[in-house]
Amino acid sequence: MSCKQIIAGWLAEKGNYEVFKMGSCLMWALWKNINDKIFNCRNHSIQSIIKEAVFWFNYSSPVLPEEELQTYTNQHSASATEWKLPKANWTKLNVDAAYDNFNAGWAVVARDPDASFKGCGTKSREVLSPIEVETRAVLLAVEFSEVMGLQRVIIKSDAEKVIKMLTKEHANIPWRLREPILRIQAQTRKLTEVKFTFITRDGNNVVLL
Repeated sequence: MSCKQIIAGWLAEKGNYEVFKMGSCLMWALWKNINDKIFNCRNHSIQSIIKEAVFWFNYSSPVLPEEELQTYTNQHSASATEWKLPKANWTKLNVDAAYDNFNAGWAVVARDPDASFKGCGTKSREVLSPIEVETRAVLLAVEFSEVMGLQRVIIKSDAEKVIKMLTKEHANIPWRLREPILRIQAQTRKLTEVKFTFITRDGNNVVLL
């Protein structure tokens, strides 16, 4: 497929400026990488090229994209504001994440109906956006559940947008979140029952990063 055909496809999105803008930023980053390779004999990883494209995409945006904005503000609907004990035979897993200039870390903490600590897990890596790290925190929770042999779990997150994508039928999932969301859905099928619920940040202090 030629560049002309790709651009024509973006224009056919009928007013979806974000698609055209992201594609343009990606082409700019690729063009810079080609020039750097030809004239300076330097190679860049695909991750660094994507990172630069995302930087330029967000650089000219007056506000963060909707999903990042909802993750980083307190515009939450009414929901749980304090940690409560799970019912018998259930385990509650609270997740949280931290993001700074593409560097991110996320964690999960598990407690049983007696409020006893059952375990925890953490991960860190470079990611492209705040909402991606929040999504990967939930993925960590379902993976942790399988490893620990848990069957009935309640996964709580203060990322309302992520919870809606996992609980709302026919949710609109951004392309860059499809991979972790699909992995979460695949992992949950290995468990007896999973509940995803939103909790305010104040109520999520059992795992606050």
